Amino acid sequence: MKNRKYDVIVTDIKMPRMDGFVLIHNMRHTEELINIPVIVISSVFEADTKDKVAILGAQGYIVKSDFERENLVEKVRELLNDK
Repeated sequence: MKNRKYDVIVTDIKMPRMDGFVLIHNMRHTEELINIPVIVISSVFEADTKDKVAILGAQGYIVKSDFERENLVEKVRELLNDK
């Protein structure tokens, strides 16, 4: 990730090698990645999970059961307009 430029990262919590918590934590502790906005899309629907990703530095959280393309597009636009 350090070798490319990203405007926004979209991730899940449950992934094979590294979960989303670790990914966000690592991004927020890597100078080249620290300011890239992160949106989590996950089937995990627990308030403490949403709070944890926010504390780690994610700017958005969408539950897969509530996912609609417009929600994601709106959040990306919001984050990119803040730059």
